Amino acid sequence: MKFLFMQTKPIEMNKVLAEFKKRTMDSLNTKLAIEWAGSELKQNLGLKMAAGEELDLTFDYLGTGSFYQNIAWGYYQPIEKYFNNDIYPGLMKAFTVRTCARNMATTSQNVNRTMKVLDWIFTSQENNDLFTWGLEGEHWTKVEDKGYSRTDEQEKNTTFHGIKFQCMLCMNARM
Repeated sequence: MKFLFMQTKPIEMNKVLAEFKKRTMDSLNTKLAIEWAGSELKQNLGLKMAAGEELDLTFDYLGTGSFYQNIAWGYYQPIEKYFNNDIYPGLMKAFTVRTCARNMATTSQNVNRTMKVLDWIFTSQENNDLFTWGLEGEHWTKVEDKGYSRTDEQEKNTTFHGIKFQCMLCMNARM
């Protein structure tokens, strides 16, 4: 599955992806190929979509200045039906109000698989933490029930700064 994100690649993202593969080998059996566009997202996304290149998920929001334009050009497909239903309990748990996210590229041939990956991420706090914080004990330490921190050593050595999947999908909720 191919994702296109705006941020720069976290240095230790390969460790997180290896852990994702290990945790999902028996259930999802999906390899994530993430391209990191940095500040060139708007240009890269436009070129890829115009060329018909397959993308399964991208990060786009009003701040890029192209979100509504990309919808008008037909680059995104509606994915509202995947939220707030019992088929994807993780998404239902993460998004309690009806969402209007449209970051699923129309070129995606893997819509259901992409939604299963997102559902897996939101099914448990542990799964979400993997992508948000990195590897527990290496990139961060759990504090009590819902607290997170980095020791001085982790802060000094951590090169992983997470991906906020929930922000990617809910930023576009007010269309």
